[in-house]
Amino acid sequence: IAPSEPALQGRRILVCRPQPKAEQLRQALTEQGADARALPMIDIRPLEPDGQARSLIQNLDHFQHVIAVSPNAAQLFLEQVEHWWPQWPLGIQCWGVGRGTAEAFQNAGLPAISPEQGHDSEALLSRPEFSREQISEQRILLCKGEGGRELIRQTLSERGARIDPLILYRRACPDYDSDTIVRIFRDFDPDTLDEREAANAFWLNAYNFFMIAHILEEKPDGKLVESVWDYGGRYNPLRKNVFERELFEIGGRQYSLDGMEKDTLLGDDFQERDWADARVHFAVNCASVGCPPLRKQIYTADNLGALLAENTRRALNTERHLKVDGRTLYLTRLFDWYENHFKWEADSVRDWIKAHADDRVGEKIDETDRIRYISYDWKLNKPGNFSEFD
Repeated sequence: IAPSEPALQGRRILVCRPQPKAEQLRQALTEQGADARALPMIDIRPLEPDGQARSLIQNLDHFQHVIAVSPNAAQLFLEQVEHWWPQWPLGIQCWGVGRGTAEAFQNAGLPAISPEQGHDSEALLSRPEFSREQISEQRILLCKGEGGRELIRQTLSERGARIDPLILYRRACPDYDSDTIVRIFRDFDPDTLDEREAANAFWLNAYNFFMIAHILEEKPDGKLVESVWDYGGRYNPLRKNVFERELFEIGGRQYSLDGMEKDTLLGDDFQERDWADARVHFAVNCASVGCPPLRKQIYTADNLGALLAENTRRALNTERHLKVDGRTLYLTRLFDWYENHFKWEADSVRDWIKAHADDRVGEKIDETDRIRYISYDWKLNKPGNFSEFD
């Protein structure tokens, strides 16, 4: 009998958990046959204890319970406690929201409990020890990061507990160099994206990353270009423009920026799947003043709808994209060049704008009877080219 293959043989998995959990999980997946890579999307950055934090730790023996919301919270708490308490105070029960968090306490020789079923705040709060009858008037130290869910604090406060948050770390977006991100795109198979939101988010991030990276890395004479057209096309017709060149590798295939936007995000396949969304015109950024504003955050399956809606409203509130002068409606050239895309979703460009803009903008549009187009500003979108930053 031939030996069975590992359970995850042939699977390609990207682990986005924070370190060190990301590397531990990557190794476990690799042992099961997966081609696993670690690329944490959150960086845990310890905070130096301020006066309030030091006071809470120095008065640790005044508490009956310590709750940690994550292994990182437990570990950072233990590191700080070690300085002030060489011997653990008596009468304190440690709790972990999940088993891994409880194990961080146990590895330090402390008894700790986690929910028997589940591994979240709700599961912890369902334990009988945290009922109103048991927890009222008890003092609890809640070890956590900056921000995050408030469910434990709010619920236990409502049940009569005296709870003090101990903020131990901050979540931040990791800084990855361009080469690392290029390798991730090169090795990732976009055909594995089988949901509309995830696919749109991926290709929007890919377009914006490769556009900006190209501008920053391809500097003729060592200087930033004045316009994307300096790379060729409009002023140098013997060269393809930056949007047409297949310079960017994704999943082993070379793509152009046009290939990502027009042939993928707004292409036939996405249209047939009902994935195409004309609002992507207000999310892809061509590194020019006339483009819709570039966001600081990446797109995800969870935030895609909200960010596309916000991008569109924000763009239509700027005079670079829409303004009214008397009876004339002036629109960004995007509505001229890609009119058919907007008419997928509405009978006319006007109707599309009214469906996605603020009500105030819709009322102004109703007062106009003709459309003209705003000259597109192709200057590089650096601060010096925006009057707002003067």
